[in-house]
Amino acid sequence: MSTRVVLVQDRGFMRAGLRALIERNGQFSVVGEAASQREALQTCKTDSPDLVLIDFSLSRLDGAATITQILCNYPQIRVVILSADDREDIVTQALLSGAHGFVLKDVSGSTLLEVMDLVSKGGSYLSFDLYQQLLRRARSRKAELDNQNPKLGKLSPRELEVLRLVAAGQSTKDVAVMIGLTTETVRGYRKTMMKKLGLSKVAVLTAFAIANGVIDIGAPGLKSESSAA
Repeated sequence: MSTRVVLVQDRGFMRAGLRALIERNGQFSVVGEAASQREALQTCKTDSPDLVLIDFSLSRLDGAATITQILCNYPQIRVVILSADDREDIVTQALLSGAHGFVLKDVSGSTLLEVMDLVSKGGSYLSFDLYQQLLRRARSRKAELDNQNPKLGKLSPRELEVLRLVAAGQSTKDVAVMIGLTTETVRGYRKTMMKKLGLSKVAVLTAFAIANGVIDIGAPGLKSESSAA
């Protein structure tokens, strides 16, 4: 049985080209198309896709918000991002939204199909160059944090990621969706992280994170209170 795919792209000619490529070998079947966040959510509801291929830089939708909403409502769906932008903040935002694959638009058609096949079977994909780029930045950032507060040096990269999201006001459920873990696993990371930092209340995480440069007080999405849900 072919893998059911929904295309999220606001340009009709691009959707037509992608549909022709995807359906060429019969492994995939495009069951729906969308040009906005509302249409994407509705199509996922009515057409029950196995995989969503989404353009992350559309003018008519917030790619990260759309992916997060799709996965919150339909966690069984796999998501692959197409992007023309390989900047670190864009790639990080894409991955934190919960996407399972990130593909640059200059890849060959055969590579795109291989990535879609990998992701549809439960795998994840990020090109080696992008992985190296993020790894270098993560190591650099960790070194900066180590110099600011020795306690931060005790945290693993995953614990730092949980710290940043929880301190920014994301609920445990949202964090789990964003980084692809169960809520129980996130709670475990949070408990271990707070023990290492010597903190007893989630409410003080935001102040600690801002004071030590983990998050920016002006960062988009920063809420006034941290959730312990």
